[in-house]
Amino acid sequence: MSASQQQFAKKSNQKRRKNNPNELFVGNLSYFCGEQNLYDLFSNIIAMRDTAQGQDPSLLMNYVSAVRIIYSEGQPQRSLMFGFVTLNNLNDAQYAVGQLQNKMFMGRKLK
Repeated sequence: MSASQQQFAKKSNQKRRKNNPNELFVGNLSYFCGEQNLYDLFSNIIAMRDTAQGQDPSLLMNYVSAVRIIYSEGQPQRSLMFGFVTLNNLNDAQYAVGQLQNKMFMGRKLK
């Protein structure tokens, strides 16, 4: 990601977090990461937490309310290596950040 793309993403994330603290910036994605990949990653990490706490995750299936990856204009199948995930509550968002920050996903370390 170029310096200007990183700066745009940082500013965009700051604006978004003021409006919705449950919306997370996810950076350093694989070029080929799709929205379903991110949805599954975040849903599964929260479901595993709930299962470990003795809750039935099938009763709380909608952990993620929105996923958006920013794609290249010239190559629409290739991401610009960042996106946004909106979780349904702040506790889930904070937990996901703690669990996924700097973790490997699709061959890249998440930021």
